[in-house]
Amino acid sequence: MSINTHVDDGGAILTWRSKYDSTLCALSERYPGTLDSTAMGRYLGMSFSYNPDTGAITASMYHSVLKLLATFSTSSLPGQSTPYTLDLFDISEDLTPVDPKSYQRLVGGAIWLLKLRFETQLAVIMACSHNDSPTQSDLTKVIRLLAYLKGAAELGLTWYTEDEPILIASCDAAFAVLPHR
Repeated sequence: MSINTHVDDGGAILTWRSKYDSTLCALSERYPGTLDSTAMGRYLGMSFSYNPDTGAITASMYHSVLKLLATFSTSSLPGQSTPYTLDLFDISEDLTPVDPKSYQRLVGGAIWLLKLRFETQLAVIMACSHNDSPTQSDLTKVIRLLAYLKGAAELGLTWYTEDEPILIASCDAAFAVLPHR
């Protein structure tokens, strides 16, 4: 089970129902009030699904990928099977400058996806190295990354274990959350 919190809200990802229930009980005792324990399907741009037949949990950036693709009008862009091609490290041939702000916005969207889309990391790193003065060749390489994401928008990570569940909890630092001593 993983519990992510942000000041006064949070979400749990679980396969260990009894531990989740006891955690909710402890939170209710510590912080009186109403806890919303409805199912969470998305958190910070990530989507989660649970397969009750296998007990596996899958996390993806599907909705964030779709948003990025829509933001940059990729409807006519054909899908690509890899996040980059062999020319990723080649020196730019077309040195025509492109708008840095638009390029940086596109690269920033790709950075956001790195939470779960690790296979794009090399292409994103290379794109970041051209943020200062991007060229048409640099933009073409990032567009190839978009083409890959379009063809593989639903990919995500799946976790499954037959071992005992592990509880993982994380939270941010918030003001005035500890009792005064």
